[in-house]
Formats: sequence, C-alpha cells, structure tokens
Amino acid sequence: MTLPDIVGADPKVARSSAYRNLDVLLRCGAIRRINSGGDYTHFELAEPLLGHHHHLICISCGSVEDVHLDSDIEHLVDKSLNEIASRTGFTPTHHSLDLHGLCSHC
Repeated sequence: MTLPDIVGADPKVARSSAYRNLDVLLRCGAIRRINSGGDYTHFELAEPLLGHHHHLICISCGSVEDVHLDSDIEHLVDKSLNEIASRTGFTPTHHSLDLHGLCSHC
C-alpha cells in the first residue's frame, strides 16, 4: 500500500498521523518499505509476517506485484549470493530481489 491508499481507506486519518504510524511500524520491523521509483513509496508487512517473496515493479505506473520463487530456484539464488558474499568477506543476513520493468497494463 502507498500512503494515499492508507489515507483513502479512512479519510478521517490525518496524513501526519499515518506518517508517524508508518515510521513506528518500520522501526519495530512490522512493515518494510518498497522503493518502486514512482511517486509513492509502497509499504508491506515484513517478511516474518508475510513470508519470503520478491517483487515485480512497474517503472511506468509504479505497481508492485509479489512473486514467490520455486524452492529450488530460491535455494540456488541463496547459494549464489552466499558464494559471492564469501569471496568478498561479506556476511549476508537476508536478500531481496526486485525486478523492474513494465507491467502488462503499461
């Protein structure tokens, strides 16, 4: 959801209150920010609440679609990223994959 989506769901909610609540939810790890590159930032439930997934992000309209990879592909992505990290001395904690392009409507 974007901030306009949230405020639109209940017009009695002030934008400033929505911003403050989003900030609290971000800091406590209940939600995460998805930078779509559009006019508005998207927010979603954090991975422990929603499950691990990735995103298709439309660079034209800013839509964000969740994508779940097959477990074998997800394992291969993890393995490849861990190998890259190991070569550089980097210690990964998690990964996210956002694919940017044009949705079927654009």
